[in-house]
Amino acid sequence: MNSNTRIFIDNKTLKIALLTAIPIHIISILLPNKAYGISSSDVTSRVLLNVIHQLIIGVILILVLKKFLTHSWEHIKQIGFSNSLMFIWSGFLLALGIICAWRLMDYIFTGYKYDIRGINQENIREYSNAFPVLTSLLAIFVAPFTEECLYRGIIFSFLNKINIYVAIIGTSIAFSLLHIISSLRQPDISFISILLLFINYFLTGLSLCLVYKKYNNLWICVGVHSAWNIFSHSILLLNQFIN
Repeated sequence: MNSNTRIFIDNKTLKIALLTAIPIHIISILLPNKAYGISSSDVTSRVLLNVIHQLIIGVILILVLKKFLTHSWEHIKQIGFSNSLMFIWSGFLLALGIICAWRLMDYIFTGYKYDIRGINQENIREYSNAFPVLTSLLAIFVAPFTEECLYRGIIFSFLNKINIYVAIIGTSIAFSLLHIISSLRQPDISFISILLLFINYFLTGLSLCLVYKKYNNLWICVGVHSAWNIFSHSILLLNQFIN
């Protein structure tokens, strides 16, 4: 395989992925814990449920996208692991720059008046308190793989049939919406907080889409996503240690 070769998911695989992994992912996000008979105070059961969801989706993605993932790994070997690490570092710096610029704008216009942590971040905080090692493994290894397969892999490939710009914007919107949708259940959250939270995740998704467009390799996106989670999770653990 030439290092400049574009890697695509074939139509048959894409249809299977859209009919299996994506619906399961959406259902796992939309169904509240009480649908499984789990109370919001039962952190252990919530963590176990999250692990089960991640494993189910991960196994489906590996089975369905096996050929695509294999070709992407062959592409990594073609461009070289040292170059791949450099690309991952560059992608991480891109994401960090975009988010830092956004947070600066947020401070200038709102003074960080609005809480933009959302339910997703609160869940990670609770899981980290109860199961720090397991939560770190999920955040650093499992979530980056499953989310990159779902968003930059499946959804991006599907929307790219229209054009690359629809793929980038549409995938970033999907990434943001499915990260903030659980926060909409909060009765006291303001519209501004939801909007700021949406922009925050949208820009993260946009950064990852730009990395995917530039380097044409899902494993590089997984690496960037993992590096980003290591960075953000380290800050979370440090705050917990200090407090």
